[in-house]
Amino acid sequence: MSNEHNRTNPDLFKRSKHRHSTVPSLSPLKRTEFYWFEVAECGRRLLLASVIGVVAEDSAAAPTMGLLICFGFLWVFTKLEPFKDDGDSMLGVVLAYSLALLFLAALLLKVNAHTAATCTLPRGA
Repeated sequence: MSNEHNRTNPDLFKRSKHRHSTVPSLSPLKRTEFYWFEVAECGRRLLLASVIGVVAEDSAAAPTMGLLICFGFLWVFTKLEPFKDDGDSMLGVVLAYSLALLFLAALLLKVNAHTAATCTLPRGA
């Protein structure tokens, strides 16, 4: 049987486990109406990885952009809940918060926040 016959065979689609949708799910964990979410997730990963390489090494822009991207996708996770299981959606939210805390720690290190907090006031003040 040729590949062309497999693509046009209507019985092949009837035997498929995705009978309710014309677009098969890329991940069985996600709801079928959120098939586009896999592409958005790859875009998020690419953005986070490329932000680090684009800005200057001593700049605070990379952690700031990382925070903005994390909070943007945190909104997506909480509003859309793209996973079938509520536990998976909650795990995505928790991981987004942990990544945001990681970028916040990086931002605090970049602006050298610990030395500003230990400053002493002049004696005459």
